[in-house]
Amino acid sequence: MSNLLNLSEGIVNPNGSLLQILIFKELWKRDQSKEKERVLSELAYIYYKVDWKSEYSQYGIDMDAQIGEDIFGDRDYQPDILMEKCVEKYRELQFTPSLSLIGTTLMAVNSVKYYFEEITIKQNDTAKEKKDKLEKFDLTKVLKSVKELGATIDALNSLQDRVMKDEKELNIKIRGGGQIGIFEDEAPW
Repeated sequence: MSNLLNLSEGIVNPNGSLLQILIFKELWKRDQSKEKERVLSELAYIYYKVDWKSEYSQYGIDMDAQIGEDIFGDRDYQPDILMEKCVEKYRELQFTPSLSLIGTTLMAVNSVKYYFEEITIKQNDTAKEKKDKLEKFDLTKVLKSVKELGATIDALNSLQDRVMKDEKELNIKIRGGGQIGIFEDEAPW
């Protein structure tokens, strides 16, 4: 179901079936009465925050702030209740076992990234911060983690490639721009 919001030429547009879902129809109507750009920005926010293909997943725990800044010009952007409901509904509609596994894996990878950022001594750290980080630093664990990261990244990329292939197969276009229905596909036997 991740084809409900489509990114094309830098603009996120709703698929017509998305606007049949009441919560998204409510968002569309609310913002259409004001300005079309606002609703497209809100849909972009939903897409970048939740869609498994979002480039913003690389930001980890800073993702919300970065999306808020890039979409609305506000790192402290807080979606209203209707937007939160749309985010949760979009997340729910994307849920598949494969995507769930990718999401969980990305959370784990972001945790490792956060750990490395926390123990890395930076030039602008105070002397006390540097000392505290050195006390936590375990070279053996760090080297072991770095060694295993390559295999983890390869496995994650392989899983993402498989999910993208599966999604493409599910979204095969038919003549006239429609899509193959679930009972129109060739029987596997």
